[in-house]
Parts: sequence; structure tokens; C-alpha cells
Amino acid sequence: LSTNLTEYLVPEEVKEVVQRRKYLIAENVPEALAVKISSLGNLFSALDLAQIAEIENRPVEMVARLYYQLGNKFELHWFLTQITQQGVSNHWQALARASYREELDWQQRVITIVLLNESPSEKDADKVLNTWKNDNSVKLSRWYHMMSEFKTSDNHDFAKFSVALRELMLLSMNANH
Repeated sequence: LSTNLTEYLVPEEVKEVVQRRKYLIAENVPEALAVKISSLGNLFSALDLAQIAEIENRPVEMVARLYYQLGNKFELHWFLTQITQQGVSNHWQALARASYREELDWQQRVITIVLLNESPSEKDADKVLNTWKNDNSVKLSRWYHMMSEFKTSDNHDFAKFSVALRELMLLSMNANH
């Protein structure tokens, strides 16, 4: 995964990795180290992806492509950024924010598994994702509507994140035939 990461990421994420790498190199970080450091955020899920590939008996390349494309198409990466940037004013809010990040990672993992199970013989991650999106467009519309509301608001609070994460969980449960 770390060697071929940019093959699985969406172009926007590849651009971010490249920018981070260039910045680090400009700051005199050795290139090999800059490459590794610039990829760490995207490799956070590498162990999950390897485990999914093993459990589902699928190529890790396909699982990685599906996982990262899913994160982009469902706006999960954007949503994670909103959670991460949410300010905290006390210990409990910091714990809640960390919990929301973990929950989002978990839901992305679960939905990846759901999609793989829905298309057990398909080898093309993009086809798996597009088929599932088309088959579940009504259920997905609630999620997309919620993300639209987030995008039109400058102020998020922990209650909004909690409700959105519950909606994502219900999406994964209801879409799993």
C-alpha cells in the first residue's frame, strides 16, 4: 500500500500528498523520508485494509481502491476534516471528537465490507462502488442532504456530528441486504 498509495487515492488526495512531500523536501527533509511522512495520513487505514482483504479474500489493491474512492464519493474525507477541525473547550469534547473520528473510520471500513459482499465476484472496485451507489441512491440521498447542510453552515457542534455518524451507520446497516 505504501509503495503504490497514489494509485488508490483520488486525484485531490494525490495532489495533497505531493504538496506535503514537496514542502518537506524544500525544508531539507531527505526525499525518501519526505515520501514516507507525506503519506502517513492516508496510510492510517493500511492495517484495516490489509485485514479486510484477508477476511474477504480480495486483493489488497482492490480493497484499497474501493476504500479510498468510497471515502471521496461519500464525502467521508471532507467530513473527517470537519470533525478534526472542530474546536474543543474541555476534556469531554476532546474525547468526543476523538470518538467521532474513530467512528467515521469504522463506518468507512464497514461500508467497504458491505460493498465487497454485495459484489462477491467483481474485481473492479469502481464498478462495485458505482453499482452500489446506483442501487442505494434513495438511501444515499439522506446522507448527501446531510453533508449539504454541513457545507452550508459555518458552525458545527458535537450534536450534528453525532447525528450524521448515526445516519452513516444506518446507511451501512440498511444497505446490507
